[in-house]
Amino acid sequence: MPEKPVVTKDDIKQGLATVGLTAGDLVMVHSSLSALGYVEGGADAVIDALLETVGPEGTVVVPTFTWGEFHKAETAVLDLRNTGVKAEVGIIPETFRKRPEARRSTHICHSVAAIGPLADEVMGEGIRSFGEGSTFHQLYELDAWYLFLGATFNSCTELHAVEEYMQVP
Repeated sequence: MPEKPVVTKDDIKQGLATVGLTAGDLVMVHSSLSALGYVEGGADAVIDALLETVGPEGTVVVPTFTWGEFHKAETAVLDLRNTGVKAEVGIIPETFRKRPEARRSTHICHSVAAIGPLADEVMGEGIRSFGEGSTFHQLYELDAWYLFLGATFNSCTELHAVEEYMQVP
């Protein structure tokens, strides 16, 4: 079995620059740490690379979904600080949401966490998952990037917003 490639924070920053992500951008990130190889510094290195690339004027958003845990529950309580997301969306969003500067939205199944000056604007109203007033509507309105970092297009949750707008059954 081949060894995983070693990836550094600088490698990630170079890759982000190659795809065109720059200072001031708003970016929604779907990610898989294990798909990147062996990342020196782990999830924190990935998060630092993202935040350094968009700079203090940019905003990074990650999914902090709890769909698997809550969607069939008769009652559920989302504790914004303590309800984990590692099993649902991975270690990068789990590590990101725990950072003191991260703001997390209140949607019971499709919350997100954000760091940056647009964090409040992308939160949405917490009622709809994908329609008008949702985080995903806000991301569209604010012309956000969608970045799949080690993840495939199958994880593109914005597609559900398109389905809702087009009234796909």
